This record gives sequence, C-alpha cells and structure tokens, in this order.
Amino acid sequence: MDQAVGFATLSRIKMAQRDWDGAQEAIHKAKTLSQKMKAYGYVRRWVENCQIRLWTAQGNLETLDRWTQESGLSVDDELTFLRDIEHIILARALVALGRAQPGSLYLKDAVTLLARLLKMTQAAEWIGKTIKVLVLQAVALQATGEIESALNALENALALAKPEGYVRTFVDEGEPMADLLQMAKSQGICRNYVEDLLVTFDITTMEQRQMPTSGGSSSAIGISRMVEPLSGRELEVLRLLDTDLSGPEIAQELTVTLSTVRYHTNNIYNKLSVHNRREAVSRGKQLGLFWVCPHTHA
Repeated sequence: MDQAVGFATLSRIKMAQRDWDGAQEAIHKAKTLSQKMKAYGYVRRWVENCQIRLWTAQGNLETLDRWTQESGLSVDDELTFLRDIEHIILARALVALGRAQPGSLYLKDAVTLLARLLKMTQAAEWIGKTIKVLVLQAVALQATGEIESALNALENALALAKPEGYVRTFVDEGEPMADLLQMAKSQGICRNYVEDLLVTFDITTMEQRQMPTSGGSSSAIGISRMVEPLSGRELEVLRLLDTDLSGPEIAQELTVTLSTVRYHTNNIYNKLSVHNRREAVSRGKQLGLFWVCPHTHA
C-alpha cells in the first residue's frame, strides 16, 4: 500500500512540474500496485483522482468524458461514507468538462453534486473533505458566472483551511483559483493567508517556467523540494536578514513588533532546516528565494 501511495504522490509532484510523461508513468505504477490490493479500495480511488487531475491538466477531455460515462457514477447516486471520495472525483471531472464546454450540462451537474456533497461532509464534520468540496464548488461557480457565490464558497474554504495551513489544495487548482484568490484579496478576505497562497502561485509559476528539460539543477527545483514554502511575510523577513539591520531595526522596517519578527524568523529556520541567520540567508540563496521576495510594504 505504501508504494502505491508513494507513486500516486510522485505523480502529483510531476504534475506540479508539468512533467506529464513522468506523471503518467508514476500513475501507471501506482495503478498496477493498487489493483493487487482488493481490500484497499480507497487507494485505487486515490490513484484514479491523480489520473483525473492529469487528464484535466493535459486538456484530454475526450478521455475524461469517456471516464465519466464508464465510471458507473451519477450525480443522483446515494452519497455514503464508502463512496464519498469517488463522487468528489466525479465532481472534479464534471467541473473540468464544464469549464471547457460552458453551454453543456456538465457544470450544472457538478454544482448540484457538490452542493449535496457539501451537505454530507459538513453534517459528518469531515473538515478535510469539506475543504476540498468547497474549493471545487468555488471553481465551478466561478465558471457559471456566479462570482459572489464562488467567493462565498472560497471564503468558507479558507476559514477552515487556514488553521491547518493548507496550500496545495488551493494551488493545484491552477489559474481559476489564482483568479479567485486575487478577487478575494481585493475584498480583504483572509488577506494574509490569501497573500501567502498567491506567493506560492508565483513560486510555482516560476518553477514551471525555469524547469530544465533534462537533468541538472535549478533554483526552481530547489524551491520544489521545500516541504512548505515561505509565506510572503517570511520572504520579506528573509530578505532583511541579508542586510546589516538588527532585529529591532527589521521590526521597525516592517512596522511590526520585535516578537513578530522573532516568530517569523523561527518559522524560516524551521522551514529551511537551519539554525541561524547566516545559514538561513545561505540556504535561501541556494533555493532561489531571493528571486521571489516581494517588496517590503508597511
């Protein structure tokens, strides 16, 4: 089981790097392993979710449509604990098809299914699944032109996700989510968290543009190896750590308290696996983080 999950996770990493062949190869290996585990249906569904994401990213709509027809799933199915994951996957496929074909019934079906899924996950207090459903719901509603409803769904997702620091759940939705987050930022919705997510979008975009076609290393690859990227404010603090400013002077520069600077500095040390200021700056430069540091703002 661990190997199947490992290959499924690898496929998501390859997709983030836009390495479609590598992603498909990892999915194939995960699928082969999962088919041998009849008692672990959720692993097979996890692999299937990766495949749906890859087809969507590639714009392979014909294959995606064929899957919805052959999956045996319907928006009218009874929703249960044992089948919630597969219906979330169906909703993802319908959203992708609907965005590509705005005049079709795909989006309408997706919105209907997601509303039912949301009701179920909220009643069961499944926070993680509720966040995933809300994120998909926001993207679906955005595609139907219901921007206010889409932002409401996104705001609810952000409120639940912020305490746990969810990142990939939002970033993996690509440009539609980036657009929604920009709108959320303009309305002051979860401003700091949204800004951190948008910084991650910028890092991901830079990584995709600079990814070498074969071998070698790059600052972008270094960034991708970080377990969790630095927030926007942490990037600002890191930049100032590469100056002669003292802790109190950095606090004055950012218009925050010294304790806040120390809090961000400790987070930087933990995320970069370093122990002091000099090591943090050196590690940051190795990862190319000074390329993406935003300008300091009050």
